[in-house]
Amino acid sequence: MRRPRPPSRPRRPPGADSRRDLFLIARGLLEHRLDRDDLAIGSLSRAYRASNAAAMAEPHILSASALSVVMRSMGDTSSAALNQEKVDWMPRGAT
Repeated sequence: MRRPRPPSRPRRPPGADSRRDLFLIARGLLEHRLDRDDLAIGSLSRAYRASNAAAMAEPHILSASALSVVMRSMGDTSSAALNQEKVDWMPRGAT
C-alpha cells in the first residue's frame, strides 16, 4: 500500500523573503525603542543572517546597521564597530 505524499509547500511570491526581513528589522527597532534590547538582538540577528545573499544587499545593510546600534547600546562596542565597518565597506551601488 502506498503512503500518501505530504502536501508540497506553496511557492513564496517574489520578494517575500525581503519583506520578511524588513519586518524583522522594523520589529527589532521597535523592541529597541521599548528598551527590550534582549528581544531586539534576536529579531535583528535573524534578519541579518537571513539576508546574507547577494540579491538582498539592502535588507542586509539595514539589519547590520540597526544591529550595530543595538549592540552599542548594550555595551558590546567591539561587535558594534565590526558590524558598522561591514556596512561602511558595502558597495554603494548595492542599495
